Amino acid sequence: MKPANDNYPAVLTRSLAAQMCQLTPSGFDGWVRRGIVPPAIMGTRRWSRDAILKAIAGTAIDVEADPMEQWERENARKV
Repeated sequence: MKPANDNYPAVLTRSLAAQMCQLTPSGFDGWVRRGIVPPAIMGTRRWSRDAILKAIAGTAIDVEADPMEQWERENARKV
């Protein structure tokens, strides 16, 4: 049985972030590319649990992406 979302640590690895969203890691990457969930915390390979939950709930979050990340998100191939 998977733990409830509030049982995940505040900072998640890609694998845990994907698991929390009930996605494969590659599926999670797709969500990040399409801007459904925020990118990793700047300078890390970790995600904020709270930022992911807010994004999924549709709550606006302030995520500063560098210009290249922003361009990639806006121009990601839509599936």
